[in-house]
Amino acid sequence: MEDEDADDYIEGEDYYPYISLFQKYLDNFNEVISGSVTNDAYTQYCDNFYRTKFGNNENFLSSCKKVAKYLNHLNKGELTAERFNRCKHLNYLLNSNEEYNTIPNYNTSHLIDAYEELTKKINHACFYHIKKINEDTLRKLKDINNMHEYFNKIKDNSTSCSTECCSHASSCTKIYDSYITNCSVASTDHLCNELVNFKSEYDNIMQSIECQGVSKILTPPKEQYSSVTLLIPLIIILVISVFSFIFYKFTPLGSWLDLQIAKKKKIWNYLQKESPLLYNSNSENLPSHINTFNIEYQSNRN
Repeated sequence: MEDEDADDYIEGEDYYPYISLFQKYLDNFNEVISGSVTNDAYTQYCDNFYRTKFGNNENFLSSCKKVAKYLNHLNKGELTAERFNRCKHLNYLLNSNEEYNTIPNYNTSHLIDAYEELTKKINHACFYHIKKINEDTLRKLKDINNMHEYFNKIKDNSTSCSTECCSHASSCTKIYDSYITNCSVASTDHLCNELVNFKSEYDNIMQSIECQGVSKILTPPKEQYSSVTLLIPLIIILVISVFSFIFYKFTPLGSWLDLQIAKKKKIWNYLQKESPLLYNSNSENLPSHINTFNIEYQSNRN
């Protein structure tokens, strides 16, 4: 069973619960690598790849040293609790940032494999987390990460949200709307769950912000109507129809209904026959009555 789950796993699909923290982790990554990376240890870590796999490519050596320095930083004890999340972010960074995944004559998979091997040399920090992310998953991660970056800028300026701030809000809603249409209330998908969490925070922040043409409340996930739910009324109608037929055809109820219908028909037919007779009787009496008055009138004139 575990092997089947491993086969079904797609790298990156479980990043969404941590993606709101990626901006924080990126700031920390840049802070860590901003200092010198000329340490002999970092050079030693990367030297083998630099010479044997990348033909002494200086671009790779520079990127490799930065990643090595950050991996070494993650081995610090105070970061143990967050290491899992930070490793997810590092893998996203390596897959999405051209500085680390684009070197002439080498494809991204080749570079990611090298970074994965690098983790083995540095106490296996992030070893199980450095993998190639497929293009479709990476596109979604980039969109949701961008959505959070726009939203962070709104939160930073929520007390004085101006034209640029409202533009960020508009960008947030466009990204959100493009994905929420595929989500339902009962969804357990990581992406959909993240959108629900994002909606809650966005709706709360935007209550105090005025941006013309920008929604203050995001569209909720759609209600889920399963095929079973839709079939229930049809099944009920079918069952009622079948039982009605059985009662009518094979029980005294059918005979009783036939008798009642026959009685109603007799009464109706009788009324239909009597109606013309009543009408004719009234019609015959009317001229006689009128003639009487006419005769009396003529008599008075004489």
